[in-house]
Amino acid sequence: GTTKLKGKGGYSDEDTEVIYAVVTRLEVTKLKSIVFNIDHNAFITIMDTHETRGGKFKNAIH
Repeated sequence: GTTKLKGKGGYSDEDTEVIYAVVTRLEVTKLKSIVFNIDHNAFITIMDTHETRGGKFKNAIH
C-alpha cells in the first residue's frame, strides 16, 4: 500500500511530495525500477517491517 504526504526539504525549504510504500521484499526491485523511471534522483529508504496492523493491503504490483 502507499500513502502520499506533503513534505518540505530540510535544506532547500522547497515543497516536495513523499510517497510511503509498504511492499513485500519480492517487490522491492520492481518498485525501485518504477520510482527511478519516474524520478532518477529520487531518495529511497528501505526498512524491514516486522508487523503491520489495520489499513488495506492490495495485491502485488505488476
